[in-house]
Amino acid sequence: MTPFSPSAPDAKRIRLWLLICAGMVFIMVVLGGATRLTESGLSMVEWQPLTILPPPHG
Repeated sequence: MTPFSPSAPDAKRIRLWLLICAGMVFIMVVLGGATRLTESGLSMVEWQPLTILPPPHG
């Protein structure tokens, strides 16, 4: 049995797809780092992870 070998056009599409995915991950890391360094992320006024679910109304 021979291993799968994509044709040239398929290989180009796969290469492009991988480069786009890698670029998107890079952009996410840069944006996340900039958000963290500038402390401009969303802030939670109240965080109680050990409360009874669902939270009380009122």
